[in-house]
Amino acid sequence: MADGNGITAGWLYTTARNLLSNHYRATARLGELHRRVADDSYRSTSSEEQHAVLDVLDRLSAPHREVLLLSYWDGLSAAEVGEVLGCTGPAVWVRLHRARKAFRLLYTSTKESS
Repeated sequence: MADGNGITAGWLYTTARNLLSNHYRATARLGELHRRVADDSYRSTSSEEQHAVLDVLDRLSAPHREVLLLSYWDGLSAAEVGEVLGCTGPAVWVRLHRARKAFRLLYTSTKESS
């Protein structure tokens, strides 16, 4: 049975199934990547570097710290972070960009003063 545009229910189900399959595969790949990066960074990060990162996080403004933690620590997607913060996905990307920049500036200034 087709609607006025020639779209059938079978086509819709097939398209939905393919989109869900792609989503699950991408999620699995992303999870594996996160696990590998976390394993590598844990082995290569010294205690001193870990303390420096925590110190910089403490010194960041609350909005910057929150978006970084939601994204990197909690592993939420931009859409999920947007739901928590009450903004859109694109706004989350802008906030992440600004928060990363602020983190980088504080981190490099901490390293230079050491």
